[in-house]
Amino acid sequence: MDTLPNNPNSDLNNHAPETLLYEIKIRLQNTYSENLLKGMGYASTKNGLKTLEKFLGCNDICNWLRTGSYDFHYTSKEFLEKLSTKLSIDPSLYIAAINRCQKIDNELKKISGCHVYVNTNFHRANEPIFVLATMEGRRRLVPDKQELMFKTDAQIFDFISNLVKKHYSRTRGNLLIWGKIDNYVYHHFDGKQYVFDNNGSLLDSSVCINESRATLSIK
Repeated sequence: MDTLPNNPNSDLNNHAPETLLYEIKIRLQNTYSENLLKGMGYASTKNGLKTLEKFLGCNDICNWLRTGSYDFHYTSKEFLEKLSTKLSIDPSLYIAAINRCQKIDNELKKISGCHVYVNTNFHRANEPIFVLATMEGRRRLVPDKQELMFKTDAQIFDFISNLVKKHYSRTRGNLLIWGKIDNYVYHHFDGKQYVFDNNGSLLDSSVCINESRATLSIK
């Protein structure tokens, strides 16, 4: 296999986890598992086979690394590295795969708090708090993280704009107990809030919206 390019943003590096998993599965077809596991240092091939089965069952390199598992011989990362080495896979591939997974996890952590608050300027009258708490989720839209990952602000704002327009159209501008929708407040990963009108247009940054939240607690 050709060595992966050094550019961390190259298409090959971006797909390194998928490529690595494919290479591992192909090479395992022509490999006697017990000999492989003995070569990896497992005194008990039974234990090694369990780990190998779990790895293949995971079907995603990044998810495998996230498990952080330890089989009393290798951590999930160490197992991947040793398995790749024993299968004579170019080190640049599994290094790129591990780096890519770390980059994905960092990005997911960065955007984890991104959401849209649907503002109706609601003021409670005599609505039961348990009803409001049950309906609270309707006031918050959580974008698909795949749509935000590794995107520029302009691309993200464009996506949020479309999300807002679709939501307003679907709800016909009315959020049931919360009332008519005034606008939408997008919480960006930079900690700032950006207000969109019901047509999906970004409003002046000076617009300030006071958000409320209905919750229930057990004492």
